[in-house]
Amino acid sequence: MNLLPRHRRFLAGSASAALTVLGNLARHRILGRDCLHPLYVVWYVTLRCNMRCLFCDDGTGKKYPEVRYPELNTDEAFRFLSLMRPACPSIYFSGGEPFMRRDFAQLLRYSRELRFWPIFVNTNLSLIDSADDTLRDIDVLVVSLGSTDEDRYDRVLQRPRGWTQRILNNLRSCGRLQAEGGPAVVVNCVVSPGRIEDASLVLDFCRAERLWFSPVPENHGLYVNPELLRDPEYHRLVADIAAARRNGDPIYGSQRGLDVILRARSFKCYPTLTPHVYPNGDLFFPCHPLRQKAANILEKGSFAQAWRRGCEQFSPSPECDNRCHLPCYVSNNQWMEHPLETALENIRVASRLAAANSRKERNLPW
Repeated sequence: MNLLPRHRRFLAGSASAALTVLGNLARHRILGRDCLHPLYVVWYVTLRCNMRCLFCDDGTGKKYPEVRYPELNTDEAFRFLSLMRPACPSIYFSGGEPFMRRDFAQLLRYSRELRFWPIFVNTNLSLIDSADDTLRDIDVLVVSLGSTDEDRYDRVLQRPRGWTQRILNNLRSCGRLQAEGGPAVVVNCVVSPGRIEDASLVLDFCRAERLWFSPVPENHGLYVNPELLRDPEYHRLVADIAAARRNGDPIYGSQRGLDVILRARSFKCYPTLTPHVYPNGDLFFPCHPLRQKAANILEKGSFAQAWRRGCEQFSPSPECDNRCHLPCYVSNNQWMEHPLETALENIRVASRLAAANSRKERNLPW
């Protein structure tokens, strides 16, 4: 059977992820352990950012442009990726803004050579466009967008006029690249009090451009902003998103997971499934919000050793109250509590992308 390289990566990565999920289910449900094998690592390659978005901070209240944190150089970053690959099949590059690193294209290419799958990148998409070959090394491009209204969103970004338009143009181009077999494009829309209409505009934009829409409520610290949960307009938006998903629009996430995130419902977190690492290789344990450093992965020379140190120092994981309603943590819950439903959701996304690629020449809608 002659498979294209991206199909081989998809099949190999899917098989590896499935084995990890099954192993974790046995480890947790039969052996009662909570130090589970990671599905992907979230690496903040830099905390530098070229924007000062009103809704965004590093989790402590500091704006990313104000944060200074040591970063690995290119050779150290290559070593870090090599240490991570035996322990984790997938990697999620975050920031700050990852493309602030001049060597970020090299890190993406090396990650692909190491056979990470999928390779996620979370970006504001203001520093790169679809003409850059770097995008070919990404599997899932997660782009932050809170509105399509240029005047309003330029103020949210705290940037001069024209930045929102640049992001929108780049998103349209990346949507065309997605249809040609490029990275899946997920639009991460933070829903803020007083800007519910903006989220609806983003949803309409994603429908028109065939991009995946991923809504997230604005947080105050570690909790969903209570103003949102008291706003009837917000709950109407949540109902509209659920209806759009049922109608077949490209809404990212299972209905159950979206309901947990958007309505701030209680869920059990399994944070060790998505370890978070800072730019210098510091591993947080069991999660980033608790700010507990297990070890530096490069200093330990092994992810497994750093992980064991975290398990020894900080296990069992605390039973947190109802907070951190973010996709990376809620998805942990879905894989452990509803594995079959979550697997089917991932198949739904993959099949939609495959269908979009096959329909390209016929110019058919979703």
